[in-house]
Amino acid sequence: MPDRVTYDLNANRGADTFFFTIILLVGRADDRAAQNNLDAFIVGPTSIKKAVESDRTLGGKANTCRVTDMSNYSSMMVGETLYLAAQFNVEVVA
Repeated sequence: MPDRVTYDLNANRGADTFFFTIILLVGRADDRAAQNNLDAFIVGPTSIKKAVESDRTLGGKANTCRVTDMSNYSSMMVGETLYLAAQFNVEVVA
């Protein structure tokens, strides 16, 4: 989801910085399995960072992008279901 935009990174409206939040949810049928599933998205070859940054131009739509951090590793209720969640912040310069 979009969070905010910082305008005029470069002179003459050359680029703006867009900030997005990715919230990743995994099922909690088993606490240990949920933690293992979520951890695989935090570091390593299946991480959100690796997936987003595999094409830093986002198919030619941006100058660059990067996942800046992960936070809020916790349980999250969505409707009537409890998930294990993590939040990733993404910076896109376009």
